[in-house]
Amino acid sequence: MTRRSFLQGVAGVALVAGAGTLAAAASPLCSPEETRRAWAADEPDTLSVSQDQVFTTDDCEYVDDLGSKLTMVSQASLPYGTLVWADDENVACCLLPCETSDPLVQVGMLSLANGELATVIDKPAGRSEGFQIFDARLNSTGVAWVEADILNGKWRVYTARISGGAALSPQVAAEGTSEWEMPSVAVSGGFAFWQLVPTREGPASEESSLLMRAPFGAAASEAKTVLESEGRFACPLASTSGGVAVAPRANAKGVYYELTHVDADSGQATDTLVLPASMKPTFVSYGDTGFSFAFEDIYAYGDGISNLGTYTPAEGDVGGSWLRFARTPFAPAAWSDGLTFVKSTGVVAAIDAANRRYYTIQPENANQGYGEFLASSGSRQRIVTYSNVDHTPLNKARIVECNVRVWDVR
Repeated sequence: MTRRSFLQGVAGVALVAGAGTLAAAASPLCSPEETRRAWAADEPDTLSVSQDQVFTTDDCEYVDDLGSKLTMVSQASLPYGTLVWADDENVACCLLPCETSDPLVQVGMLSLANGELATVIDKPAGRSEGFQIFDARLNSTGVAWVEADILNGKWRVYTARISGGAALSPQVAAEGTSEWEMPSVAVSGGFAFWQLVPTREGPASEESSLLMRAPFGAAASEAKTVLESEGRFACPLASTSGGVAVAPRANAKGVYYELTHVDADSGQATDTLVLPASMKPTFVSYGDTGFSFAFEDIYAYGDGISNLGTYTPAEGDVGGSWLRFARTPFAPAAWSDGLTFVKSTGVVAAIDAANRRYYTIQPENANQGYGEFLASSGSRQRIVTYSNVDHTPLNKARIVECNVRVWDVR
């Protein structure tokens, strides 16, 4: 279960995040037009990784002393059921469940320095029209969120600048009906990003899919198409330290997914990597060693990258060794000071791929559900994890909370 599907279950709906596609350069050395012309006639150059290039945590030394590598710098107790995304060095976005059904959730901003929480959005902007908040992301500059009126099949993307812990003058950046899937959103720098994708069987199913970008607090007329394609994104957006990572369909014969990193300020693709035909990633991220991608399926081809799990180059060279974290993927990967962080079944693994060592961040208390979760993605100075805990220790009071912890690498 992903955090997004977890929220949708709480809300009692089955809306899923949209996915989009684009035509982008196969290499940063080629222009998009040059690549598009070449791929119109030929298959693209795809990633090739042999079995002997891949290693897993089974090939690494497990270090039991987490404190020798990571220091917890702050901690917060939030309402049980809170979902957290850390796309900034100073704050994290929190979807806070409410005790009533109207509103269902609020959007909070958590300080990573001291654990203080501020409510940035206390009610949906479209509350009087039957809209509820379903997704959100924020950083120190601004916030982007998605509201939906599920009874009438409508959704809106809102953005606002943040000042003094409050959202200023929310603006509708995009809106649509059930002909278009409810967008996934991300934030980076001074911009909000979202994927605009037609539903598979709807009247707009032949329309192009789009990656959109707008400054925080800008009117809908200022939203720009960053990338456009006839295919669909494989998975939701992921924020990075300088932009967003996406997994669009490549502009080529057959089905190829082209991992793409888009710079926040320029809106241009800065790096790309094409996966073998029909390999569809569940998550994509971009950080210190380049692209990370994850599969929840097993493929009968692809050699070293055909199995279930999360993959990333060990030292930033796609032609060198690759780390495969051999667990069902639950979240995009993150990096910090030489470590790669990946969500495991019940813990978060911190892997020193260069030196073949790994550590685990375990929940503080016995828990249910997804255990310790990774809230960070991309390259970060600090790493944020959290767990929703409903636990009664022996002869002690019941603990019902979302426990958020912030970590520095030693």
